[in-house]
Amino acid sequence: MKKILCLAVCVALMMLTLVGCANDDIGGFLNKYNYKPSKVEDVTLEMYIVTDTATVSNAMITVNRMLSQYTAAQFHTTLNIHYYTEDQYETALKNALDSEAGADIFLINSVSLYNELAAAGKLANLLNYLEGKTYGTLNTQIATSLLEAARADGKLLGIPNNHVVGHYEFLLIDKNASQALNYAPGDVRNFKTEEDIADLRRDMEDNGYTVADCIKYVDGAYSDIARYEAEGYYCNVVTNPVATVEEAFSSAFAISANCAKPDRAMEIIYAINTDQTVRNMLQYGVKGTNYELDESGSVVRVDSGENVYHMNIFYTGDIFRALYCEDIGWTATEAENGRAQNRDSVAYVAPADTGEATGEEQ
Repeated sequence: MKKILCLAVCVALMMLTLVGCANDDIGGFLNKYNYKPSKVEDVTLEMYIVTDTATVSNAMITVNRMLSQYTAAQFHTTLNIHYYTEDQYETALKNALDSEAGADIFLINSVSLYNELAAAGKLANLLNYLEGKTYGTLNTQIATSLLEAARADGKLLGIPNNHVVGHYEFLLIDKNASQALNYAPGDVRNFKTEEDIADLRRDMEDNGYTVADCIKYVDGAYSDIARYEAEGYYCNVVTNPVATVEEAFSSAFAISANCAKPDRAMEIIYAINTDQTVRNMLQYGVKGTNYELDESGSVVRVDSGENVYHMNIFYTGDIFRALYCEDIGWTATEAENGRAQNRDSVAYVAPADTGEATGEEQ
């Protein structure tokens, strides 16, 4: 595995003459976004994220530079993006949080990392930001179940990256078999429990049907409903997708409790979730350099040379704001099904006697 560089804007600027810029020089890129100095304070934030092993250092430098120019123009905030592979990330992040340089914005990619940083008091509470009108749209944009699952003890210590939540439990019942045994479709579609299907199961056994093929419980996604129905089953939803704290913090952006400018850091997290330029540049890089669009508008990523920039789409913001990319399985159909699945999702509620933090069903 190649050595992954920890990149900072100062390094990027030193290497400008060595890096092939996308389609613009620095001034041209800023002019595109009508950058005008104002009285808003210019700040620099340290950002830590996970990259795939395929990403090369030249691509990191290019993306850091171009993305930072955009955030400087739009938000007066320069980003020093530090890229690490998944196996290196946790150690690098902890070292940064314990150092003088610090880490302002960072990815949380496991509940164990979340629990450790939360217990150590390393995470800023972001709940108040979502209660104001400036960032309140995240309450409706990100799946409610994820946001509820991420809350604990009246705090929200990270903003989950919106994605398709959980899975369903389905009860599949063979249509032809049940109808042959004189069970009305309207009745069968309401069956969910073993008690509901007891008579049907007995009648199938008495009439020579292979019950294991005719009645079964399976896990699946929203997209599976139509497939099972087409295969000749009634597909009854037994349980809806459930967002757990483990899922919420499998991918979330947090702000350090020691961040000097948490409001500006939150502005960047908000942009990752709502600004498609920020979201797609962080995920795919710079168009014309790190990727192109095919005739259908789907991303075709560079897969060789010095401009390879490959990121995990679940680690870089709201998946529903990302450009479609068929080679990683993100398509318009997947997005449509995912939105429907999220509307059905609920937050996990711990049993009352466990002492675990709870969310509320939506």
